[in-house]
Amino acid sequence: MRKKIGLSGLLLFVAFMGNAQNDFTLYQMKAVPQVVSVNPAARPFSKLNIGLPLVSAIYLGVGNSGFAYDDFVKINSDNSLRIEMDDAIAQMNERNRLSTYLRTDIFSLGFKVGNNYISMGVTDKINLNFTYPKDLFKLAWEGNASSDFIGQRIAFDGLGVDFLHFTQYSFGINRRVTPSLSIGGRINYLVGHEALYTKQSDIGITTDAYNYGITADASIEINTSIDTAVTKTFIDSNSTQQDLINFYVKPSTLQNYFVGSRNNGYSLDFGFNYNLFDVVTFSGSVIDLGSITWRAHTANYTVEDKEFTFEGINLFDIADPLDSASSQPSNAFVGPLLDSVLSTFTDIQRTTGDFSTALNTQIYLGVQYHLSNRLRVGVLSRSQIVRGKLVTSSSVSLNTTIRNIISLSANYSIQGGSYGNIGLGMSASLGPLQIYVITDNIMSFMQWYNTRVVHTRFGLNFTFGKDYE
Repeated sequence: MRKKIGLSGLLLFVAFMGNAQNDFTLYQMKAVPQVVSVNPAARPFSKLNIGLPLVSAIYLGVGNSGFAYDDFVKINSDNSLRIEMDDAIAQMNERNRLSTYLRTDIFSLGFKVGNNYISMGVTDKINLNFTYPKDLFKLAWEGNASSDFIGQRIAFDGLGVDFLHFTQYSFGINRRVTPSLSIGGRINYLVGHEALYTKQSDIGITTDAYNYGITADASIEINTSIDTAVTKTFIDSNSTQQDLINFYVKPSTLQNYFVGSRNNGYSLDFGFNYNLFDVVTFSGSVIDLGSITWRAHTANYTVEDKEFTFEGINLFDIADPLDSASSQPSNAFVGPLLDSVLSTFTDIQRTTGDFSTALNTQIYLGVQYHLSNRLRVGVLSRSQIVRGKLVTSSSVSLNTTIRNIISLSANYSIQGGSYGNIGLGMSASLGPLQIYVITDNIMSFMQWYNTRVVHTRFGLNFTFGKDYE
């Protein structure tokens, strides 16, 4: 029972923590200057755009492709709750992904010069991805003696965490080549702060069909880059809030954080918009094509081709709990077992070499049909390359503007194994001040219990000189 309660808690945690960086709604909203972040060829409606520091763009995306809360928690007729773990496990793919993305614009600026739109900005980014196999939960729930596991290797291959924290410095330009065609590109300089990258994770457990002996095998490689001075400041029990402030406002800390780090890299973004007969617009973009090389504060940990077999307990070793010679607790069984396990799986090689992490490249392709000057319907697909695999989602949308003051967008999307996502976006211009609020899944705030994707973006901009191209 304790095992099952523990697993239920883990499922609840993953369900709420849980593909989530889609920006389907933002992609369709040209009134919002941040649209260039998902298509560098997009041309915002205003001639000059200034993002307010730290509040012009705040983004949170959370997704879990494996399951939602109500996949494993059911309500009985008397309103009591019951756990249906088999239903939750059945919903999972062989490999599942829990993702969290955080974005904050520190500075942004964009302006039009003739047929060109020039943009620049500084953005703090955090990417967290946890990959987990279905068999991890199935083993915890059913045990290794399940008929599905006897004589078979239970594969946890791919299990691991990828965490990146970095600052992106961007400069982009797009150009209206013809009245119908705009193209754009952006180069990004990336400064890495912290990284934890599971480069290899081959882990398995095999239960022998004859004697139920358990053989565990593992080959693991994890790359990290963490500044210990930062972590020590945070975990020091004697550190006060003022100590943390003093640490981060030091010139050396600020220099290393923003420009001085030896963890750096580049990425490219590019896109296009093509208007056919003022009726149909085709568009597409590639975002985050690049990587970061980590050189500072690196520590790489490797476990190579380790294997351990446990064939059970010899009852004669534990029949007498006291050692006859010393009258002390016998160590005949536990000692050698622990020594064997520790010698097998704690032989970890540690190195400090450089390593690289690729960004999760995104590809957008869209079509919009103009019902009128102010009303458009569209179809948009987005693919993301995660560890060499293509993860695809799609949406249909309706977009409009009201009196050149309010821009509205609504869409339905399929993403992250979730089929009930309704996205809404609104921007309102109050003189030069623009306020916008966007979500790709408004249902996550209303029906949290069956949500796999949570997404929200909001901010404040100053916009000047409307130019509806």
